[in-house]
Amino acid sequence: MHPEWLTAIRDQCVDASIRFHFKQWGSWRPVPAHQVNGHQTKTMALSNGEKIVVANIGKKAAGRKLQDRTWDQFPA
Repeated sequence: MHPEWLTAIRDQCVDASIRFHFKQWGSWRPVPAHQVNGHQTKTMALSNGEKIVVANIGKKAAGRKLQDRTWDQFPA
């Protein structure tokens, strides 16, 4: 999943006071270059022209954090 899609949905939910739940990245997630460690990678372009690296590190290692936060909000 492209990280900008995810943050855009999260931001729309926050702006509309709608609870947001992020289950997981899947096998691929953005990683700093020093964390690639031989994993398969792809380079993605962000809308501002910046490029980021995503690596296929596996679901468990990829985790659930979005910008250093776990989003566990559910409807009341």
